[in-house]
Amino acid sequence: INFDNNINIKENYNKFRSSNSISVKNRETARIIKDSFEQQNNIIEANKFYALEMKEREKELEFNKESFEWLVFKIHAWSSNHSQDWVLALYWILTLGFAFSLFNFFTVQIENKFIHFDFIKFIGLFCLILIGIFVDNICKKKDEIKSVFLLFYFYLLYAYETSDEFLTFFANTINPFSIMTGKDELTFGTLIFKIIIAYLIYQLIISIRQNTRRK
Repeated sequence: INFDNNINIKENYNKFRSSNSISVKNRETARIIKDSFEQQNNIIEANKFYALEMKEREKELEFNKESFEWLVFKIHAWSSNHSQDWVLALYWILTLGFAFSLFNFFTVQIENKFIHFDFIKFIGLFCLILIGIFVDNICKKKDEIKSVFLLFYFYLLYAYETSDEFLTFFANTINPFSIMTGKDELTFGTLIFKIIIAYLIYQLIISIRQNTRRK
C-alpha cells in the first residue's frame, strides 16, 4: 500500500475494507493505517490492523536476543490471533479441555479403587486430537464449519471413552475455579492447566469485546 501522511483512509476504505486481503510490508504501515481508522472511530477495522501490527512486531523479535518477549508474542498469536479471533480461543479451550479431561478420567480414583491407566490408549487418543489440530492449522480455518466438525469429532472420542455425554466432568475440568468449589486435590499439572484455561477464557472475552466495542 502506498500513501503519504495526508491520505484520507475513508476515501479508499473499499480498497482495503478487510485486513485479510492486505499485505503490509512493515509494522509502521500497519500502525499508520490503524491510527487512521481510530481517528474515524472505526474501531473494529483498527483492531484488525492492530493484529497485523503485532504480527509484524513478531517478525522483528529474535528468539536468541529477546526470548521472553518472543514467547509472549507467540502465545498471544497462537491463543487468539492477538485478541482478534474469539473462535480460536474457544477452540483451544474446548480442545485442551477434552484432552485434559481424558487424562483425568484415566487416572481418577472412584470408590478408593484406582482405575487402570491405559497409557497406550491415551497416547492414541491424544495423537488423534493433535492430528485434528494440525489439519485445522493447515487449512487456516477458512470456515467455521470445519472447526465445528473437528470439535464434534473430539467430543465423540471423549464421550465414547468416558460416557460423559452431558459433559459434566468436562465442565468441571475447564472451570478454573473448580479447585475452590470442589474437593479435588490440586496437583502441579492441574494448576498449570487451570492457569492456561483462565488465560484462554480471558482471551475469549477480550476477543469478543474487541470485535464489538472499543477497548
